[in-house]
Amino acid sequence: MNRFLIALALSTAFTAPAFAGSMAKDMACSAFSAMDSDGMMATMKDAKMAGDAMASGDAMASGDAMASGDAMAMSPEDEMAAVVKTCKEHPDMMLMDAMHPKM
Repeated sequence: MNRFLIALALSTAFTAPAFAGSMAKDMACSAFSAMDSDGMMATMKDAKMAGDAMASGDAMASGDAMASGDAMAMSPEDEMAAVVKTCKEHPDMMLMDAMHPKM
Protein backbone atom coordinates (compact mmCIF):
# COMPACT_ATOMS: atom_id res chain seq x y z
CA MET A 1 0.00 0.00 0.00
CA ASN A 2 2.84 2.39 0.84
CA ARG A 3 4.47 1.77 -2.54
CA PHE A 4 1.21 2.60 -4.27
CA LEU A 5 0.89 5.90 -2.39
CA ILE A 6 4.49 6.83 -3.15
CA ALA A 7 4.00 6.02 -6.85
CA LEU A 8 0.79 8.04 -6.90
CA ALA A 9 2.49 11.02 -5.26
CA LEU A 10 5.40 10.90 -7.70
CA SER A 11 3.17 10.63 -10.76
CA THR A 12 1.06 13.53 -9.50
CA ALA A 13 4.14 15.67 -8.96
CA PHE A 14 5.31 15.08 -12.54
CA THR A 15 1.93 15.63 -14.21
CA ALA A 16 0.74 18.66 -12.22
CA PRO A 17 2.67 21.22 -14.34
CA ALA A 18 1.01 19.93 -17.51
CA PHE A 19 -2.43 20.39 -16.01
CA ALA A 20 -1.54 23.85 -14.67
CA GLY A 21 -0.60 25.05 -18.13
CA SER A 22 -3.80 23.70 -19.66
CA MET A 23 -5.91 25.28 -16.90
CA ALA A 24 -4.26 28.64 -17.49
CA LYS A 25 -4.82 28.23 -21.23
CA ASP A 26 -8.57 27.78 -20.70
CA MET A 27 -9.00 30.47 -18.02
CA ALA A 28 -11.33 33.44 -18.45
CA CYS A 29 -10.15 36.94 -17.59
CA SER A 30 -12.75 37.21 -14.81
CA ALA A 31 -11.12 34.29 -12.95
CA PHE A 32 -7.66 35.73 -13.59
CA SER A 33 -8.69 39.15 -12.25
CA ALA A 34 -9.94 37.56 -9.02
CA MET A 35 -6.42 36.31 -8.17
CA ASP A 36 -3.78 38.03 -6.06
CA SER A 37 -0.63 39.33 -7.81
CA ASP A 38 1.43 36.21 -7.00
CA GLY A 39 -1.28 33.96 -8.42
CA MET A 40 -1.54 36.15 -11.52
CA MET A 41 2.21 35.99 -12.14
CA ALA A 42 2.29 32.20 -11.69
CA THR A 43 -0.73 31.76 -13.97
CA MET A 44 0.81 33.96 -16.66
CA LYS A 45 4.04 31.97 -16.44
CA ASP A 46 2.10 28.69 -16.83
CA ALA A 47 0.04 30.08 -19.71
CA LYS A 48 3.14 31.44 -21.43
CA MET A 49 4.86 28.06 -21.13
CA ALA A 50 1.77 26.31 -22.53
CA GLY A 51 1.59 28.82 -25.37
CA ASP A 52 5.30 28.47 -26.14
CA ALA A 53 4.94 24.70 -26.26
CA MET A 54 2.06 24.99 -28.73
CA ALA A 55 3.88 27.58 -30.86
CA SER A 56 7.14 25.63 -31.01
CA GLY A 57 5.61 23.17 -33.45
CA ASP A 58 3.98 25.92 -35.52
CA ALA A 59 6.49 27.80 -37.68
CA MET A 60 3.93 30.48 -38.54
CA ALA A 61 3.19 31.30 -34.88
CA SER A 62 6.86 31.46 -33.89
CA GLY A 63 7.60 33.64 -36.92
CA ASP A 64 4.81 36.03 -35.94
CA ALA A 65 6.16 36.23 -32.40
CA MET A 66 9.64 37.06 -33.67
CA ALA A 67 8.32 39.60 -36.17
CA SER A 68 6.31 41.57 -33.64
CA GLY A 69 9.20 42.00 -31.17
CA ASP A 70 6.94 43.90 -28.75
CA ALA A 71 6.21 40.92 -26.50
CA MET A 72 9.90 40.15 -26.16
CA ALA A 73 10.76 43.72 -25.16
CA MET A 74 8.24 43.86 -22.28
CA SER A 75 9.31 43.10 -18.75
CA PRO A 76 7.17 40.51 -16.92
CA GLU A 77 5.71 43.28 -14.74
CA ASP A 78 4.76 45.40 -17.77
CA GLU A 79 3.28 42.39 -19.51
CA MET A 80 1.23 41.52 -16.43
CA ALA A 81 -0.01 45.12 -16.14
CA ALA A 82 -1.12 45.06 -19.79
CA VAL A 83 -2.93 41.73 -19.34
CA VAL A 84 -4.61 42.93 -16.11
CA LYS A 85 -5.79 46.08 -17.90
CA THR A 86 -7.13 44.09 -20.85
CA CYS A 87 -8.87 41.61 -18.53
CA LYS A 88 -10.54 44.40 -16.55
CA GLU A 89 -11.84 45.91 -19.79
CA HIS A 90 -12.96 42.52 -21.19
CA PRO A 91 -13.80 40.09 -18.34
CA ASP A 92 -15.32 37.51 -20.74
CA MET A 93 -12.11 37.28 -22.81
CA MET A 94 -9.92 34.20 -22.47
CA LEU A 95 -6.57 34.77 -20.72
CA MET A 96 -4.53 33.49 -23.70
CA ASP A 97 -6.29 36.02 -25.95
CA ALA A 98 -5.50 38.82 -23.49
CA MET A 99 -1.85 37.72 -23.35
CA HIS A 100 -1.50 37.45 -27.13
CA PRO A 101 -3.73 40.07 -28.72
CA LYS A 102 -4.33 39.65 -32.43
CA MET A 103 -2.35 42.22 -34.38
